[in-house]
Amino acid sequence: MLTMSGLRHEVTGVVVYVSVADPDETWEEWALRRSDGAEPWIEYEHADRQVTLHDQVEVEEWPEVETWVPGQRVTLTRAGRPSTFTVRARGAGRAVHVEGHLPVPIVPGQVVRYAELAGPRGRLDVEKFDEHSIRVYRARPLDHPEEQVVLGRRISRRTPPSPGTIVVAFLVAAVLGLLIWAMVAAAHADDDEDLDSIYVNSGCTSRGLSGCDHRSVYGGGGGGLGK
Repeated sequence: MLTMSGLRHEVTGVVVYVSVADPDETWEEWALRRSDGAEPWIEYEHADRQVTLHDQVEVEEWPEVETWVPGQRVTLTRAGRPSTFTVRARGAGRAVHVEGHLPVPIVPGQVVRYAELAGPRGRLDVEKFDEHSIRVYRARPLDHPEEQVVLGRRISRRTPPSPGTIVVAFLVAAVLGLLIWAMVAAAHADDDEDLDSIYVNSGCTSRGLSGCDHRSVYGGGGGGLGK
């Protein structure tokens, strides 16, 4: 039993899909029954580990998913108000595993066609299960806190840093590197001045000559380089 927005959701079934166009692309959709009678789905993309909630919406048109192409603009009417959407993607998935009770009849091997639409008020997903069953869903990706509440843990990946963030981080690292280099160089210069004064005061005018006394680098008095 899941809880979202104060409503209880019961998991009733699951379908695992393989993309018809790319066998390496897989995803699963979990059928839910909500306490208010609605039957949403939770979709989990295996590649990017994105979790999306699908709530069904009613439209007046019968969407012709097969004829749509990415970039095409289509109109769907909800509650008497037409809205224009842009087709972002279109494809088909073959059901390879079906389990439990589903709100629409799906059997293994069945091909379900879909389209993703982008509009002024968010994303809609259209799924054509067969010639007699088409459903439209409002699709909303779950954020990390919602995943934690609904699924008990975070599943989706963190958002990768933007190119601008990477450039700023690189510049900051470069500036810090230059500052550290300058400080080290200044410290070595001070050490050289101190050594020059030591050599001059001891009558040794050139470092490294056999006529000058030197202490071993190893502090214990031996001839090694130390620990």
